Amino acid sequence: MEKLVVIIDVMQDYANRLASYLNSKREFPYHAIAMLGPEEVIRYVKENAVYAIVVAASLESEIRSIAAGTEVLL
Repeated sequence: MEKLVVIIDVMQDYANRLASYLNSKREFPYHAIAMLGPEEVIRYVKENAVYAIVVAASLESEIRSIAAGTEVLL
């Protein structure tokens, strides 16, 4: 099973470039995907397992509330 890392940032271009960079690294053992905000994350995690979330500081509190009740590594 592929381990997914979700990158969330209000600057979509930055999140896309970071995900693309990480996916190009052979030694990076995960698959990175970029998302724009909490709503998109909520829809996604309902149907997919996510290994880690990298989030912009401005969205941190919203994302923490989504992850409540799940295992979160800080």
